Amino acid sequence: VLEAAAMGCVVVSADVGGVREVFDGMSIEKEGGVVYAEVGELEAGVERGVKRWESVTDEERERWAKEVREVYTWDNVAKEVERVYVKVVAEEEGRDVSFFERCEEWCEDRRFVACVAAVIFAGAVRAVMVVIDW
Repeated sequence: VLEAAAMGCVVVSADVGGVREVFDGMSIEKEGGVVYAEVGELEAGVERGVKRWESVTDEERERWAKEVREVYTWDNVAKEVERVYVKVVAEEEGRDVSFFERCEEWCEDRRFVACVAAVIFAGAVRAVMVVIDW
């Protein structure tokens, strides 16, 4: 759904999981660029989406796409992931510690496994590091 919105498409999605959270408060959702369908009624949702697509201007599509691309940058997503990580660690251990401080602790104890994978996103290759505490 995110990729479709970033390209200026009207998004049709089953109303499940965290899909609503992806576009919460964004103009694409407020202005009807996201069509939610109940599970089992996706065909009707697609019909509503097609009708909405026909009524949307190119300017609206580009504005929606620009907003989505600005909100979901690699930097913004990484900052949000770290914010959640710090919150969870603080709740579990009663202390604030950043992801990178935690990695340093793991390295000192040699209790980690690191895996690096290349990921293609929007035509560019990005490196992702996954650290697993064991």
